[in-house]
Amino acid sequence: MRLGHSFLLVLLAACLGCSESDEVSTTAAGSGGTAEGVTGGSGGEGGAGGAGGSGGEGGLGRIEVAPTEGSLTLDYDIAVQGFGPGFVGAIDLTGGSGTVELGGVTYPAVVYERQLFGVWTLYQTFVVGPDRWYIVWAYCEGQDLAVMYFEGTDGTALDYEETVGSCAEGPGPVQASVSFPAVSMEQPALLEGFTVEGPEVSIHSGEPGMVNLGTPHVVLPFEQVDCTSGCGAPGWREIHAVLWDPAAARACFGIFYLFDGDPEILLAYALTLPDLSDPAGVLALEATWSHAP
Repeated sequence: MRLGHSFLLVLLAACLGCSESDEVSTTAAGSGGTAEGVTGGSGGEGGAGGAGGSGGEGGLGRIEVAPTEGSLTLDYDIAVQGFGPGFVGAIDLTGGSGTVELGGVTYPAVVYERQLFGVWTLYQTFVVGPDRWYIVWAYCEGQDLAVMYFEGTDGTALDYEETVGSCAEGPGPVQASVSFPAVSMEQPALLEGFTVEGPEVSIHSGEPGMVNLGTPHVVLPFEQVDCTSGCGAPGWREIHAVLWDPAAARACFGIFYLFDGDPEILLAYALTLPDLSDPAGVLALEATWSHAP
């Protein structure tokens, strides 16, 4: 199955009808950001959603990425300010970038995708700390910030909180400034239960996998979403993963989409540090897969 970008947007937006533990994704391809003026500094030292992902162990050591300094070109201007009642604290994004407070710590953040669906506009945001990543999704209803979904490579399971705040979108393009620290993080606890096999991709339960994105990338799956029912047709499953190229000291976030009975899976929503590139777009990969609860 080779889905066009527009069809993928509609398909993923349908997940708004999922259960509370299911997550709505947005896309880093097409209308997403493009990297401008990116430079990398010196690296550091050293080396659940719906169904809930139990962790396995792998032996790859730490993921090391140099500091990220640059910008993403967004075709819209966006400011999101507000706060949540618990794990989510203050949100302060202007011109597509700023800070998000999670777990009592304030981190630099950049919006890298926007999606319209029904009464909501969703802004997918990459949040980076020196030892972890978070991906958050701001749900804006008109000018009101309604909900924040979040997940983390540190074991923070996919969840959401109702929020209070404002969203203000204007015309673009804008240059969203990006300044992330050097990252030295342990590999995430690895998702169990999935097997994916194809010429360019391999994922096994509780183990590091592989995907070819021009160069081999280690796949470190850390979260899943079950959208096999109630999310739209056809249903699907998601694997959220860190994609790590140790030879180049580059690491991505990306989401694999698995459809029953289909000879291909999709990889989308990738954003790479430190160069802010998207090595996948909406990439169809020949593969078979299975899932054992």
